[in-house]
Amino acid sequence: MMVALVAFVASADTFSFLAFSKTNGSTLYFSTDDIKLTYDATNVYITNADGTEAIALSDLANMYFSKDAVPQDFTRGDVNGDGEVNIADVNTVVDAILNDNKMNCDVNGDNEVNIADINAIIDIILNH
Repeated sequence: MMVALVAFVASADTFSFLAFSKTNGSTLYFSTDDIKLTYDATNVYITNADGTEAIALSDLANMYFSKDAVPQDFTRGDVNGDGEVNIADVNTVVDAILNDNKMNCDVNGDNEVNIADINAIIDIILNH
C-alpha cells in the first residue's frame, strides 16, 4: 500500500478540523489548532493540544479538512471509532485519562476528559 502525505497550510478560520477516514468506515476528527503531523513507515502521528495519536497507515482511507467535527453518521460515545458504543469505549477513555492522551474522548462536551465521560458512555450503553 502506498500512502502519500502532503505538506499543507490551512487557515483555522476556514477549517477547524482535520479528518481521517479509516478503512473500517470510522472517521477521527482533530482540531487544527497547533496541529503537527509526522509519520514513519507504519503510522501517521497527529499531535495537537489534546496529545498525540497514532493511526496505522494501513488503516487510513482518506484525510481531509472539515469545518465541523461531527459527521452526519456520528455516534455519541463511540470514542474508539468502531461504530459501536460499548465497554471498549469506556476502556479507551480510561486509557486516555491514564496516558494523558485525550483525543476524541470528550463524550459529554465539557472540554475535559474525566470520569464524567465514562459515566456518559455508561449512560448511553444502559439507555440504548
